[in-house]
Amino acid sequence: MADRISALPDDIISNILSFLSTREAASTSVLSPRWLNLWKHTPNLDLFDINSIGHKSMKTSEIEHDSWDAKTCKHIKAVNSALESHQAPFLKQFRICFYINKSAKNAVTKWLEFVGSRRVERLELDFLCLSAKHRVVLRDLRPMKCLKTLCLKRLQMSGEDISLFLRNCPLLRKLCVIDSSLTSDVHVSGATLALNHLDLRRCNDRDFGITISAPNLSVVSLDATPGKKLRFENVPKLVVAKFRITTPSYTKDHFCSAISCLTSQLQKLALSIFCYKKVLRKGFPQLSNLKTLVIEDKSYKYKDGHTFLLGTTRVISACPRLQKFILCDKGVVDRISELPDDIIFIVLFYLSMRDVAATSLLSHRWSDLWKHTSRLRFTSCIDNAKIEHTSWEAETCKNVKMVNSVLKSHQATFVKRFKICFYVNKSAQSTFTKWLEFVWSRQVKKLDLDLCCWSKEHAVVLGDSVGGMRPMKYLETLSLSSLTISGEDISLFLKNCPVLRKLRITKSSLTSDVHVVGTTLMLEEFQISLCDINESVINISAPNLSIVIVDARPEQLWFENVPRLIVKLLRKGFTQMPNLKVLIITQSSPYEHGCFLPITSVISACPRLQRFTIEFLYFVDDAPRETCPHQHLKTVKFQGSCATDIIKSMTYFSDSCDEFQKTNTCAPVMSEAVVQAHRDHLEQLQVQLSHQVQLKFFKCKQY
Repeated sequence: MADRISALPDDIISNILSFLSTREAASTSVLSPRWLNLWKHTPNLDLFDINSIGHKSMKTSEIEHDSWDAKTCKHIKAVNSALESHQAPFLKQFRICFYINKSAKNAVTKWLEFVGSRRVERLELDFLCLSAKHRVVLRDLRPMKCLKTLCLKRLQMSGEDISLFLRNCPLLRKLCVIDSSLTSDVHVSGATLALNHLDLRRCNDRDFGITISAPNLSVVSLDATPGKKLRFENVPKLVVAKFRITTPSYTKDHFCSAISCLTSQLQKLALSIFCYKKVLRKGFPQLSNLKTLVIEDKSYKYKDGHTFLLGTTRVISACPRLQKFILCDKGVVDRISELPDDIIFIVLFYLSMRDVAATSLLSHRWSDLWKHTSRLRFTSCIDNAKIEHTSWEAETCKNVKMVNSVLKSHQATFVKRFKICFYVNKSAQSTFTKWLEFVWSRQVKKLDLDLCCWSKEHAVVLGDSVGGMRPMKYLETLSLSSLTISGEDISLFLKNCPVLRKLRITKSSLTSDVHVVGTTLMLEEFQISLCDINESVINISAPNLSIVIVDARPEQLWFENVPRLIVKLLRKGFTQMPNLKVLIITQSSPYEHGCFLPITSVISACPRLQRFTIEFLYFVDDAPRETCPHQHLKTVKFQGSCATDIIKSMTYFSDSCDEFQKTNTCAPVMSEAVVQAHRDHLEQLQVQLSHQVQLKFFKCKQY
C-alpha cells in the first residue's frame, strides 16, 4: 500500500504532528528525508517526562531537591534542543511538564523569551516541584499579546506577579494557578480585562485575600477557607462558581459572606466539601436563579451515613429554579440517578421513611420515586415516658399525620415491610384501623407494630380494628407490641395468614386464652415475652414449630403436636426436657460468683444436655480500670457428654472461684493488682478445664 500521508502538503502534515508530543513528532524525522524537518514546523510544543505522568514511575517527592542540577538534567537539554531547532513563526500551544526547581531559573527565563517571540496562544508550565521552598519563582513575564490561556502549576509567585501577567496579556481569557505558592494578596482587577475563566486552587494562600473585579468573568474556581477573604466587586457576567471547602472550621456563615453579591446571578454552583455538616445546614443562602448544582462529598473523616444526602436537601430548597442536581462522592459522579427505577427502589428500601421522602427534593427524577418504595418504616426518637396519655391527640400528632400523608401518596402495589414504632394510644383507634386496611391491601410480608404505649388502660385494642380483616396471603413475620390482645385476635391472624412463620408478641396485655393450633400452620417461631398474661393458658399444637419463647409458668403452657420443637424457654419456670442438648441462659453480669453456682434444678431437668452457656449483658465499656474482672465476662460455656458432666465442671469451677475469693477479696472496685490476680485465676481455670469450660470476655482497654 502506498504512503498517502507523505504525499500531503507540509502544512497538513505539520497540523497532524501537532496532535503528538514533541518527542513523538521529532521521532518522525527518521522516516525519510521528506520528514526530516517537518516536526520543526509544528505549532504545538508538548515537552514532558513520560515517567512523571500520574507519578507512576517517577516519584517527584523522592527527588533530592538540593542535589538536583539543572546543567545535567536531560529534560532541560531536550527542551533547549527543541527550541533551538524549531522554525515555526508562531505557536498555538507550549507545554512543559517535568521536575524543575529554582536552580533552573535562567533556563525558564529563556524559554519564556522564546515563547513570547512565537506569539503563543496557550502556555502551560507544570514543574512538579512538591517542595514550596525549592519552587521556581516566576516573575517579570514579558508581554504576550496573543496569549489566551495561561496555566501555572507548582510555582511560586506573588499577587503582584499575577497582576503583571494580566496587564501584559490583554487577550488572556483563562488563568489557572494550581498547587502553587502565593506570597501576597491577589487582585484580579481591571475594567478592560478579557478574562472570563479564573481558577485558583490548592494554593497555600490561606492567609491572603482574593479580590476579583473583572467585567467579563463568567467562571471562577477557588479554595474557600476561613482565613481567606474573598471579595467579588464588578462581576456582572459571573454565572458559574466552583468552591473547594477544605477545612472543618469553614461554616455556612463564611460561605454566605463570600457569595453575598452573587446570590441572584449564579446559574451553576459546584461545591467540593470536606466537612459538610457546618456548610449544608439551615440558613443556606437563597440562590434564586441557580439551575445546576454539583456537590462533591470529600468528607473522609466526617461522613455520617445518609445524613449527607439530607444536608443537600437544605441547599436544594434554597434554589427554586434548580433543573439539574449532580451528587459526587470523592470525585465520582452520581450514577445512582442513571439507574432504572426498580434498582433505585431497592436502594430506597434501606432508608427510613422520613429520609426516603426527603429524596423527592433532589430533582424531578426523584420527585415520585419514594412513593414506590417497598418498605414503609415510621419511627420516632421522642421519649414516650414524658407523654401525657390523657392529653395526647391523634389529630395533632406529627407522626400520625406523616403516616397518613405517606399512605395516601404511596403507589406501590406491594410492601415487603411495614413498621410503626412511636407512641399511639386508643384515642387513635380509628386511625389505627385505617393503617391495617392499607396493610391488608399491599401484600405485606413483614408487619411490625410497636405503639410504645406503656399504660394498659390507654393501649390500642387490637380486636377493635381486625374485625374486618382480609386474608394476608404473603405475611411471613408479625410483631405486635404495646397493644391489648385477645386469644381470638391471635387465632384470626393465624387463620388469615397461611404462610406466617414468625409471631412475636411483646409488652402487651393478653385478655384470654391463646390457641396456636392448626395442622396446616407454617409457624416456626412463637414468642410471648414481657407481657401481662394473667391466668391465660397458652395451648400450642403446630407441626412446624421449632422455637418457643414464653413468659409463663409451666402449668400455663400446653404442648400437643410439636414434633420439630428444639428450643423452648419458659422465663417463669423450667420443665422436664429429656432430649434437650443445648441450653443458653442470659443474665446481667454481677461481680459476685453466684452466677457460677450449679443450677441443678435446670440442669437436672435436661439429662442429655451437652452444652450449657451463660451469656452476660450490660457491661459498660467506659467502666473504671479497677472494675472486677468478672464483670468483663461475656460468656461462660460448659460442655460435656451429659448433664452430669456439666454439673461436675460447674461445681469445680464455682468451688475454685470461692476458694480463691477467700484469700483474694472480690468487690465491685479493687486495686489493679487484685483485678489482674482474679483475671489470671480465671484464665488458669480455663486451661485446667480446656475441654469442659470456655470463657469469653468483653473487649476492654485494660486488657
